[in-house]
Amino acid sequence: MGGFDVAVGVAVFALASASVSPHFGDGAAHLTGALAFGVAFVLNLVGGAVLAVVLTRHTACCGADRAIVRLAEHVAGYSFETAFLGGLVAGGRLIESRHAYRLDAECR
Repeated sequence: MGGFDVAVGVAVFALASASVSPHFGDGAAHLTGALAFGVAFVLNLVGGAVLAVVLTRHTACCGADRAIVRLAEHVAGYSFETAFLGGLVAGGRLIESRHAYRLDAECR
């Protein structure tokens, strides 16, 4: 169990609750969100277990080590300037998405 499982559960809670609330009120929305959180959490754990089983099979990852090494060498080959600008762009995208979320929240 980790933060990702809980984060997915919280996202599903929020989506389910928000879609039920306008039609059935806050009480039903909270109940629906809580049920959806539980289902999402369990499905996430099951999916993680299945993924772990698949990835630990020798035949599933045959050759994957070479692909990871190629990717690491490619990224390590970036110049300082390229890596710095990439970080700035990524940070700008995060700020932009947070601003869009705030605009969406104001529409309610």
